[in-house]
Amino acid sequence: MKRFEELLVGVLLFFIVDRSSRLVSALVSSRRNMSDMETEKFRCAVETFMMIALFLVLWFGLHKGTGRS
Repeated sequence: MKRFEELLVGVLLFFIVDRSSRLVSALVSSRRNMSDMETEKFRCAVETFMMIALFLVLWFGLHKGTGRS
């Protein structure tokens, strides 16, 4: 059951990152009058940054909790 819970958490985290990156890119796009291609590039950049930040937070958070470096 632990595998299923880990998979579920991963899917939920990806969904949150995906939806929030789309929201941010839509807001920025509407304020800057960006084209569809510029909006898509910006969304991909925001999503990549958020995934890396989430990975680093989880990586260091999990390793800090176990006492390993």
